[in-house]
Amino acid sequence: MPETGLTLFALAMPVLAVILLLMAAVLAVRTRGVRRFGWGFCAVLIAGGMLATGGVLCCMPAMVDQDGAVIGEMPPAFALSLMGIALGCGGVLLGLLRRTFSTAIGRRR
Repeated sequence: MPETGLTLFALAMPVLAVILLLMAAVLAVRTRGVRRFGWGFCAVLIAGGMLATGGVLCCMPAMVDQDGAVIGEMPPAFALSLMGIALGCGGVLLGLLRRTFSTAIGRRR
């Protein structure tokens, strides 16, 4: 049963990344001033990480040891592309939290 939860989690993460990418792109278009570059940078990080991840998975050479067994190591390029996605998603989430709290505090005054 735990494998089902992990599988659902693994399938939900790309969907969450695409949703955050769309939110960052919409906010980059709608926002004015310097904040536009922050949202755009987060969108570029997510999109670039997704493209790099796809490129690494498509063009990954077969990693086998001397006996012919497959080596289960993660390529460094794959880890770097996942880090770009994580940084972009983190930036979007932090920006959304800041935006939510600033509007909530602004309404109280």
